[in-house]
Amino acid sequence: MSYEGEELYLCANGHLHQRNCYNELEGNCPVCEVPIVWRMGVDQTNHAGIWPVFEVYAEAKVETCLCCNHTKVIKPETYKIPMNQGHAREDKSGDVDLRASVPSSIARFKVYPHYGTESEKVFDTIDEAVQYLDDEEDRQIKEREQYLR
Repeated sequence: MSYEGEELYLCANGHLHQRNCYNELEGNCPVCEVPIVWRMGVDQTNHAGIWPVFEVYAEAKVETCLCCNHTKVIKPETYKIPMNQGHAREDKSGDVDLRASVPSSIARFKVYPHYGTESEKVFDTIDEAVQYLDDEEDRQIKEREQYLR
């Protein structure tokens, strides 16, 4: 059995990065070069995953060309760091300052039962999101059984 998923990372300044689970983000933030202070894995092995809904700390700043309407991100959006899910990075050497410069928040979760679909619901806890996925799977099994009768 294989594992499929994504890794989510937040740096101390709140920049969000997403990588395939087999292509981890090494080192510091590619945007601002400060340490990564938070990460979370999203398991996509049997469904599209349970994703955190990040609280925006600062909106992105964009610039639009007056001639061609091309937009360019001048400053990317930043997010608050969820404290109820994911893992804070540890530096046992004491050499790296891992304090975030953005505030923390409580994450909520959105479910993607199948690729290309998402639940309209946002859940307060990951346990509620998992229960929703389990209930959805049970419902689909019952529908298939009804259809086959």
